[in-house]
Amino acid sequence: MNKLFKVQQIFAAEDSFFAKGNKPIDLMLLAAKSSANWLAKNFPANQFVFLIGPGNNGADGLHAANFLMSDGYEVRVLDALPHKYKSILNTKAWEMLPLKKIKTLKAIPKNTVMVDAVFGIGGKGIKSQRLKNIIKTANAFRHRVSIDVPTGINLTNDGLQESITFAADFTLTFLGLKEGFYGCSHNSLNTGKIVLLELNKNVLRNTKSDAMLFDFNDVRKKLPDRARDSHKGKHGKMIVLAGDEGMGGAGILTAMSALHSGTGLIKLLTRNMYVAPALSQIPEVMVTGGDTAQDLEMQLGWEDVLVVGPGFFENYWSEQNLYKALGHAKKAKSKLVIDAGALGMLVNKPFSAFKLKSNTVLTPHPGEAASLLNTSIEKVQQNRISAAKKLHKKYGCIIVLKGMKTIIADKNKVFICENGSPSLATSGSGDVLAGLIGSLMAQGLTSLTAAKCAVAVHGLAGEILEEEIGTVGVTAQDIIGTVRSLIN
Repeated sequence: MNKLFKVQQIFAAEDSFFAKGNKPIDLMLLAAKSSANWLAKNFPANQFVFLIGPGNNGADGLHAANFLMSDGYEVRVLDALPHKYKSILNTKAWEMLPLKKIKTLKAIPKNTVMVDAVFGIGGKGIKSQRLKNIIKTANAFRHRVSIDVPTGINLTNDGLQESITFAADFTLTFLGLKEGFYGCSHNSLNTGKIVLLELNKNVLRNTKSDAMLFDFNDVRKKLPDRARDSHKGKHGKMIVLAGDEGMGGAGILTAMSALHSGTGLIKLLTRNMYVAPALSQIPEVMVTGGDTAQDLEMQLGWEDVLVVGPGFFENYWSEQNLYKALGHAKKAKSKLVIDAGALGMLVNKPFSAFKLKSNTVLTPHPGEAASLLNTSIEKVQQNRISAAKKLHKKYGCIIVLKGMKTIIADKNKVFICENGSPSLATSGSGDVLAGLIGSLMAQGLTSLTAAKCAVAVHGLAGEILEEEIGTVGVTAQDIIGTVRSLIN
């Protein structure tokens, strides 16, 4: 796992580092050399144009350009804000470095590598019309790399980006990963692949972080394993309460996901009309039907984990079953996962009166998160980390805020998953994730660990399916099959 740092933490750590006698120019030259080496390695046959800003990030770019030129590359630089006050190190770099300057991008071949060194982590946004035009033109080039942060992303404002942003294929960032890269939903579209050039580990050595970046490799060893003498009774019991009228597939997919990810014993409680279809799809699952909550209530208490909500909506059957489930969970030893349609009901009376246990897991997508926080989807997506923290504070349990770079929040930290793919944007994908989380909880993982493992496995499954099939036409059952392969 990698720590994520706020901009203020980076600045404070740098100030402390320089206060000990370390010179800013030395760190700058190290950043420039590291950037130049990376660019040369990844674009060995290309020419380069550097877009230069007025601050120290611009100076980084000037020195990187000079290193590349010294190694024989064709390099040109463009002063993106020529009339703006420049930092001391920036001014000195312009004066001392023999770089080839240009005033426009019009005659530059489109296969030239466009390197954005306009604003660093302290950038406040784009106000200059000239700069907006430059960025718009630069985004039409085939290869685009940002140094430290793409221009237009304001890391001091939780990563909120401007309407015009440099769309990087790669972002070369220094010292540590910035939390703001992951705070706004659209940032990943403009940062591209983030490459961390640590430069000097001493700078952030003593800086704590409450946000972590992880992927499948960080959690794979925590996935449940099986002894040679295993039997189904050792691998958990799970109830799926799901599938209101017209939504029967949700319960079937959730139970199927749990079955294929290793849960020992599973019961599906659903509408009577879905008993036969469920048994035909998953005969290994015990299926009970009931058209009232009272019909199904007697089944509760057997489980280690209860997953409730897939295929729920504001209908009498869903509402009554959610009420019974929350009442049961209040006094039961079993753990609870609340998903999909059940989430939207939590803000309404009488459901809002229930206090959720800390090991409960909520799995909202941005729309459901907006409803739970009484805000807009846009505001959730503008600062997903903040939204996840607010949800945890409100409900006191584990939050899985789904979407690009899914965020998991508990009382101490937020965890952001790097795995994922647009192939997962398909009907039933959320049902699969809910079943997977519940399954891992039933098999003995803590709620937090189960959520992290499930999100990473689910995300990596999407990446694999994107390679095998593409981003269009992947089904929930495709995801289930790939998840099973990964778990094994």
